[in-house]
Amino acid sequence: MDEILREIEFSPIYGKMLAMTNSPSWQAKFFNAYFRKFIRAQSWGKDENAVARRARKLFSSPKLARWWGTRNLSIETIKNEKVWGEWLNPKNAKDAVVFYIHGGGFLAGSAASHRPLTGAFANLGNFKIFSVNYRLAPEHRFPTAVDDTFAAYLWLLEQGVKPNKIAIAGDSAGGGLVLSTLLRIFDE
Repeated sequence: MDEILREIEFSPIYGKMLAMTNSPSWQAKFFNAYFRKFIRAQSWGKDENAVARRARKLFSSPKLARWWGTRNLSIETIKNEKVWGEWLNPKNAKDAVVFYIHGGGFLAGSAASHRPLTGAFANLGNFKIFSVNYRLAPEHRFPTAVDDTFAAYLWLLEQGVKPNKIAIAGDSAGGGLVLSTLLRIFDE
Protein backbone atom coordinates (compact mmCIF):
# COMPACT_ATOMS: atom_id res chain seq x y z
CA MET A 1 0.00 0.00 0.00
CA ASP A 2 2.83 2.39 0.84
CA GLU A 3 4.40 1.71 -2.54
CA ILE A 4 1.15 2.62 -4.36
CA LEU A 5 0.82 5.85 -2.37
CA ARG A 6 4.43 6.79 -3.22
CA GLU A 7 3.72 6.20 -6.92
CA ILE A 8 0.67 8.45 -6.80
CA GLU A 9 2.48 11.09 -4.77
CA PHE A 10 5.37 11.39 -7.23
CA SER A 11 3.38 11.03 -10.43
CA PRO A 12 3.50 14.04 -12.80
CA ILE A 13 -0.31 14.33 -12.85
CA TYR A 14 -0.48 14.56 -9.06
CA GLY A 15 2.18 17.28 -9.12
CA LYS A 16 0.21 19.30 -11.69
CA MET A 17 -3.02 18.88 -9.70
CA LEU A 18 -1.27 19.96 -6.53
CA ALA A 19 0.19 23.01 -8.29
CA MET A 20 -3.26 23.93 -9.64
CA THR A 21 -4.89 23.81 -6.20
CA ASN A 22 -2.20 25.96 -4.61
CA SER A 23 -2.58 28.91 -7.00
CA PRO A 24 -5.71 31.01 -7.48
CA SER A 25 -7.59 30.93 -10.78
CA TRP A 26 -7.28 33.78 -13.26
CA GLN A 27 -10.79 34.87 -12.26
CA ALA A 28 -9.77 35.10 -8.60
CA LYS A 29 -6.63 37.03 -9.55
CA PHE A 30 -8.72 39.47 -11.64
CA PHE A 31 -11.24 40.13 -8.87
CA ASN A 32 -8.51 40.48 -6.26
CA ALA A 33 -6.80 43.10 -8.44
CA TYR A 34 -10.14 44.86 -9.07
CA PHE A 35 -11.02 45.02 -5.39
CA ARG A 36 -7.51 46.15 -4.45
CA LYS A 37 -7.65 48.95 -7.02
CA PHE A 38 -11.22 50.19 -6.76
CA ILE A 39 -12.65 49.07 -3.44
CA ARG A 40 -9.84 48.97 -0.90
CA ALA A 41 -8.16 52.05 -2.34
CA GLN A 42 -11.25 54.15 -1.64
CA SER A 43 -11.51 56.25 1.47
CA TRP A 44 -14.01 54.31 3.52
CA GLY A 45 -13.97 56.59 6.52
CA LYS A 46 -12.75 56.01 10.01
CA ASP A 47 -15.86 54.72 11.72
CA GLU A 48 -17.85 51.57 10.99
CA ASN A 49 -20.94 53.58 10.03
CA ALA A 50 -19.00 55.22 7.18
CA VAL A 51 -17.99 51.75 5.95
CA ALA A 52 -21.62 50.63 6.07
CA ARG A 53 -22.80 53.71 4.13
CA ARG A 54 -20.16 53.10 1.45
CA ALA A 55 -21.12 49.42 1.13
CA ARG A 56 -24.80 50.31 0.83
CA LYS A 57 -24.00 52.74 -1.97
CA LEU A 58 -21.73 50.30 -3.83
CA PHE A 59 -23.95 47.24 -3.67
CA SER A 60 -27.44 48.66 -4.25
CA SER A 61 -29.23 47.95 -7.52
CA PRO A 62 -29.57 50.71 -10.14
CA LYS A 63 -32.92 52.51 -10.24
CA LEU A 64 -33.52 51.41 -13.83
CA ALA A 65 -33.19 47.75 -12.78
CA ARG A 66 -35.62 48.34 -9.91
CA TRP A 67 -38.18 49.82 -12.31
CA TRP A 68 -37.68 47.21 -15.04
CA GLY A 69 -38.27 44.29 -12.68
CA THR A 70 -41.54 45.71 -11.41
CA ARG A 71 -43.39 46.38 -14.64
CA ASN A 72 -46.99 45.08 -14.42
CA LEU A 73 -46.86 45.14 -10.61
CA SER A 74 -48.37 47.48 -8.11
CA ILE A 75 -46.06 48.44 -5.25
CA GLU A 76 -47.43 49.40 -1.86
CA THR A 77 -45.01 50.60 0.82
CA ILE A 78 -45.87 49.69 4.40
CA LYS A 79 -44.22 51.59 7.24
CA ASN A 80 -45.71 51.60 10.70
CA GLU A 81 -44.64 50.88 14.29
CA LYS A 82 -44.67 47.09 13.67
CA VAL A 83 -43.23 46.58 10.21
CA TRP A 84 -41.49 48.27 7.31
CA GLY A 85 -41.52 46.75 3.85
CA GLU A 86 -43.37 46.64 0.58
CA TRP A 87 -46.00 44.59 -1.19
CA LEU A 88 -45.46 43.67 -4.83
CA ASN A 89 -48.82 42.70 -6.28
CA PRO A 90 -49.27 41.20 -9.74
CA LYS A 91 -52.65 41.38 -11.41
CA ASN A 92 -54.80 38.32 -10.61
CA ALA A 93 -52.34 37.14 -7.95
CA LYS A 94 -52.77 33.75 -6.33
CA ASP A 95 -53.95 33.42 -2.75
CA ALA A 96 -50.44 32.63 -1.41
CA VAL A 97 -47.81 35.11 -0.23
CA VAL A 98 -44.03 34.94 -0.53
CA PHE A 99 -42.45 36.61 2.49
CA TYR A 100 -39.06 37.72 1.16
CA ILE A 101 -36.08 38.67 3.34
CA HIS A 102 -33.32 40.46 1.42
CA GLY A 103 -29.61 39.77 1.69
CA GLY A 104 -26.74 42.20 1.96
CA GLY A 105 -24.48 40.94 4.71
CA PHE A 106 -26.79 42.41 7.38
CA LEU A 107 -25.46 45.88 6.57
CA ALA A 108 -26.72 46.66 3.07
CA GLY A 109 -29.76 46.00 0.92
CA SER A 110 -33.43 46.78 1.20
CA ALA A 111 -36.77 45.79 -0.24
CA ALA A 112 -36.18 48.38 -2.97
CA SER A 113 -32.68 47.17 -3.84
CA HIS A 114 -33.98 43.63 -4.30
CA ARG A 115 -36.97 44.61 -6.46
CA PRO A 116 -35.50 43.09 -9.63
CA LEU A 117 -35.46 39.71 -7.87
CA THR A 118 -38.75 40.01 -6.00
CA GLY A 119 -40.42 41.49 -9.06
CA ALA A 120 -39.33 38.46 -11.08
CA PHE A 121 -40.75 36.15 -8.38
CA ALA A 122 -44.04 38.05 -8.43
CA ASN A 123 -44.33 38.11 -12.23
CA LEU A 124 -43.21 34.54 -12.88
CA GLY A 125 -45.09 32.87 -10.04
CA ASN A 126 -48.05 35.25 -9.98
CA PHE A 127 -47.69 35.51 -6.19
CA LYS A 128 -48.01 38.49 -3.91
CA ILE A 129 -44.61 39.28 -2.42
CA PHE A 130 -44.06 40.98 0.89
CA SER A 131 -40.44 42.12 1.09
CA VAL A 132 -39.42 43.28 4.54
CA ASN A 133 -36.87 45.92 5.47
CA TYR A 134 -35.03 44.99 8.64
CA ARG A 135 -32.77 47.24 10.68
CA LEU A 136 -29.18 47.02 9.45
CA ALA A 137 -25.84 46.65 11.21
CA PRO A 138 -23.70 48.29 12.49
CA GLU A 139 -26.30 50.77 13.75
CA HIS A 140 -28.47 47.91 15.04
CA ARG A 141 -26.83 44.86 16.58
CA PHE A 142 -27.97 41.24 16.67
CA PRO A 143 -30.78 40.15 17.15
CA THR A 144 -32.66 43.19 15.81
CA ALA A 145 -32.83 41.78 12.26
CA VAL A 146 -34.39 38.55 13.56
CA ASP A 147 -36.79 40.57 15.73
CA ASP A 148 -37.85 42.62 12.69
CA THR A 149 -38.42 39.61 10.43
CA PHE A 150 -40.36 37.78 13.13
CA ALA A 151 -42.49 40.90 13.73
CA ALA A 152 -43.15 41.08 9.98
CA TYR A 153 -44.29 37.44 9.98
CA LEU A 154 -46.67 38.14 12.86
CA TRP A 155 -47.91 41.24 11.03
CA LEU A 156 -48.71 39.11 7.97
CA LEU A 157 -50.79 36.82 10.21
CA GLU A 158 -52.60 39.88 11.62
CA GLN A 159 -53.42 40.91 8.04
CA GLY A 160 -55.36 37.67 7.64
CA VAL A 161 -52.77 35.65 5.72
CA LYS A 162 -52.99 32.03 6.83
CA PRO A 163 -49.71 30.38 7.90
CA ASN A 164 -50.12 27.61 5.31
CA LYS A 165 -50.31 30.28 2.58
CA ILE A 166 -46.94 31.88 3.43
CA ALA A 167 -43.66 30.80 1.82
CA ILE A 168 -40.56 32.39 3.34
CA ALA A 169 -37.62 33.05 1.03
CA GLY A 170 -34.38 35.00 1.20
CA ASP A 171 -30.96 35.35 -0.33
CA SER A 172 -27.55 35.41 1.33
CA ALA A 173 -27.94 36.99 4.78
CA GLY A 174 -31.68 36.92 4.16
CA GLY A 175 -31.43 33.13 3.85
CA GLY A 176 -29.88 33.01 7.31
CA LEU A 177 -32.67 35.22 8.59
CA VAL A 178 -35.21 32.84 7.02
CA LEU A 179 -33.80 30.01 9.13
CA SER A 180 -33.63 32.17 12.26
CA THR A 181 -37.21 33.37 11.74
CA LEU A 182 -38.46 29.82 11.21
CA LEU A 183 -36.74 28.67 14.39
CA ARG A 184 -38.31 31.55 16.29
CA ILE A 185 -41.75 30.70 14.82
CA PHE A 186 -41.40 27.11 15.99
CA ASP A 187 -40.19 28.21 19.44
CA GLU A 188 -43.08 30.61 20.06
